[in-house]
Parts: sequence; structure tokens; C-alpha cells
Amino acid sequence: MKIILTKRSHDWHACLDGNTVIWGCGESPKEAIGDLIYSHQAMFPILVVNQEQTSEPFAHNRVELPGGKVVMMTDQEFSADCNR
Repeated sequence: MKIILTKRSHDWHACLDGNTVIWGCGESPKEAIGDLIYSHQAMFPILVVNQEQTSEPFAHNRVELPGGKVVMMTDQEFSADCNR
């Protein structure tokens, strides 16, 4: 799966290669990709869970994979994965 990023005059646009009706936009490439994934969750093999802020340490590093498997990532792993 390939995501095409395009800089427009006022923002960034992200869409799936070959399927331009699946798109998102934002003030930066990361925001555009985030909007694309969040707006079209069924197209991506991830589960987005909205939850209240918790006092559980590193709750933001809890990742639920397809099939229900849950993994915990270190802050360094999480940051590296987000920046790929």
C-alpha cells in the first residue's frame, strides 16, 4: 500500500496510490497521513481506540494489533515506528 503526499498551497494532501477518493489533509505531512488513516480506518490493518487519558504509565505505547494481540513498545520504539 502506497500513500501519495502532495503539498498544496495551504496544506498537505495524502491519498492512496490508485484510489484518490481515499484521502486526508493537514498542515503537515504527518497530519495529512494521520487524517487519512483516522478518516478511513477500514482501509488500514490497524485498530484505533479512543480512550480517556489514564494514569497508567506508558498507556500511549500500548498497541493492539489485528487479531487482538496487544504489545507494549518503549518510548524509543514507539517514536521510531511513528517516524517511519
